[in-house]
This record gives sequence, structure tokens and C-alpha cells, in this order.
Amino acid sequence: MLLMVIIGYVFSYLIPTKQKSVVYPIQSTQAFFIAQSGVEFAVRLAKDNGWTSPTLLNTNLNLAANNTRALGGGSFTLTYASGSDTLTSAGYVPTGTLRREVVVSNFSTFLSYYAYRRTITVQAGMVSGGPLTSFPMLVSVTNANLATVANGGYIASYNAATDDPQDLVFEGLDDTTCGGAGTSPCKLSHEVEYYVPTTGQLIAWVKVPSINNGTVIYMYYGNGCSVSTQSPSTVWSDYSGVWHSKEAATPLTDSTGNNNLATNSTQVAGEIGYAQSYNGTNQLASKTAGVVNIPANNASQTISVWFTIGANDANVRSGVSFVNGTNSGLQFGQRNSTVCFWQWGGNVLGGTQANPAVNTFHYMVYTFNGTTHTPYFDGNALGTANTAPQTGTPSQIYFSTYDGTDERWNGRIDEVRISSSGIVRSANWIATEYRNQNAPGTFSALGLQQNN
Repeated sequence: MLLMVIIGYVFSYLIPTKQKSVVYPIQSTQAFFIAQSGVEFAVRLAKDNGWTSPTLLNTNLNLAANNTRALGGGSFTLTYASGSDTLTSAGYVPTGTLRREVVVSNFSTFLSYYAYRRTITVQAGMVSGGPLTSFPMLVSVTNANLATVANGGYIASYNAATDDPQDLVFEGLDDTTCGGAGTSPCKLSHEVEYYVPTTGQLIAWVKVPSINNGTVIYMYYGNGCSVSTQSPSTVWSDYSGVWHSKEAATPLTDSTGNNNLATNSTQVAGEIGYAQSYNGTNQLASKTAGVVNIPANNASQTISVWFTIGANDANVRSGVSFVNGTNSGLQFGQRNSTVCFWQWGGNVLGGTQANPAVNTFHYMVYTFNGTTHTPYFDGNALGTANTAPQTGTPSQIYFSTYDGTDERWNGRIDEVRISSSGIVRSANWIATEYRNQNAPGTFSALGLQQNN
């Protein structure tokens, strides 16, 4: 005989698999647990298939193939309403006789439940001229709790084939960080550059809508999702090319999805994760056909690169070149015992920096605003120039040469970026970027693990 209680009595019950409160009227224990099973079925089905948006949930959970299941002497039926983001699981005992419903509001948020979280707080004095908008922040930490479950940590869904800690997300919880009134909470797009499942070492890029001294973002983990949460193309939506140079073999992947580079370079330790080493004789990376979206040489833009030199000399060595092969291009490298940017043909674009010590990483950035060329070394502006720009649009990209043959680089190249056409990074942005990438552990602080 079914256990009956007073109709209309309201009881709050924690679903064991997700630890979320659900309110429901009790009429019979059998009917309730059938309805509850429907919620758990919906959670598992949606997570396994990556249905985390209201649109996908509405399309798939309401399919006849998914929304009705027999269970013991009854059945449950799922109904999802995308407008209110509400899942209803109706329990029938016996089949055909509605006895109980479990309703879960904000169901897409419910799917994003993670067992643990940590704060990541930007430290005082790190951001110049803030707030800066749409800033790709480097998060570089090592913590045993970020190891996989098999290695004593809490990352529960690691894809070894793609080296992806899938149950890892970043969020902003206040309107300021998320970009304006009514925008919080917000999911922050991220890309994992490097992860070690045995130690919990993580190198990730997180796009923060608005960043300033004291900004707090949140890292969530510990969730059985089976699809990647990364979105590299969104992180780098303001860029035409981003090469982390982390690969052990060809190609060097462009995180924007635009231009991968073939290479015969050597993977080595970099400023951020891994880099590529070029021997000064026969190693290079290149794309010589099908280049897309690279700004014209006379367009406003920003180029940046981390590098080491392997020889302190006056030779011309092209580290990074965006050229069109018809006497037009922008190049970075060594020239006359300095490091600098120049045009095809040798006109130096702004100030130069004397060759630094060999085998030591440094950061060079070039900006052009349509009139003025401004290079930066380790976050500080060098002299400017108003040299007339060349007008070609790059059709070849080279690291460690400018034409596939000459001026080979001797040293390491890491984290090459070129902005989308028209984006000129400010001095404040470049200084902040340098602090973040040069010393990420000083730039931000990782908080203690919290149960979410």
C-alpha cells in the first residue's frame, strides 16, 4: 500500500547526485522517487550530450525518445520549458495515473553545478589604468586539488586524448566584472594551454569582461560533465592569430582557428608552458598559402611576442614576419645588435632595445594607430616613429625567417599574437599584460578550496 500523507504538504529534499534543493508536494513515496528519478535521468542525459543551454535542452529533452521512461510499477515524463528554464518530471503510479511532480527551476544553471570552487583575486597595483575590457588573463597555478580524481584531486572528467580537464569553468559573480548592470553571474570563456593531471598544474587563459585591481573571478571544478568547457575562439575573438607555440610536432596551432603553421622547430620550455626553439640555420615555422584575416601592413594593429636570443650579435635575424612577398611586410627580430620591429627593406619602426642577455625571455610589442609606430620592451614604450606604412596585406607568415630561406632566428619564440585589424592596445594594457604573463603568481592570488 502506498504511503499517503496530507495533500499539499511541502517538503524539501536533496537530490543525492547533485545536492540541490527541490520543493515538491508529497502524496506517495513511490510516486515521488519515480518523479525524482526523472530529474536525475534528465541531468545525466543533458550533461552526457552537452545540452547546457535552454535552446538545446528544449530541443532535446522534449523529444519522445528522451522524455518518457518506465520505472518499476510506474513511469516518469519530462517536460522542459525554455522560456522559464524549468524542468518538470511527472511521476505516474501506475503508468497513466499522475501522482507527483518534481519541478527544478533554473535548470540550465542546475546542470552547471560544481562541487568545489576557488577565488582568483587580482592583486593591488597589477592593472594599470583599469578597468580594462575583454582582457585575456593568464591563470597559472599548481594545486593538488586540481589533479584528477585518479591522482587524488577533484577533476572528475579528464579527457586524456585532448589533455582537457573538462569539468573546469570560470565565472564572474558581480556586475562590474561581468561587464555592466544585470550581467552577473557570467560564464567566462577560457582556453587551457597546459595541464598536468598528476600534479594539478594548470595554465589557462580566461577572458575577463572587465578587469581591475581587486577583481575576483571564480574557478569551479568537480563535475561529471563529459564535454569540453573550453572556448578558445571566444577567448581570442579580438585577435587574428594566437600561437602558443606549445606543440611537440607540426603544426603550430592558431587558437583563433585562422592560420596553423607548419614547422620543423623544437619544443622547449617557454615563458608560458612550452615554446619553440630555432637553431639559426634550417628551422622555421610558416604558412605560405591560404593565409586569412591578418591585418594589412598599414592597418591599425598590435603584434606581441615572447622571445630569447641565442647569440648577442649584429646579424639580421627575423623572429616573426607577416609579409606578402612583394616587398611589403612587418617583421620583428634582431638587427644591428638590437631587437626591434621593421618594414620589409629595413626601415626600423620606432625605438630599439639593445640585445638582452642570451637565453632569457623578454616581451616585445608593436602597435600602429594609423600614424604612429610604437614598440614596447618588457611593458615599457620605446621611441616612436611616423614612417609611412607599407600597404600590402600579408599572404605569408613566418617564424625564424622572412622569406623561408634567410635571416634565420637563433633562440626561442613563444606566445605570438596579432590583433584583429583596428585594435591598438594602450600602454596601460601592455604594461598590465606584461605583469600578468611575466609573473602570474604575483598578478593574482588563488583562494582556498570551498565546497560549492
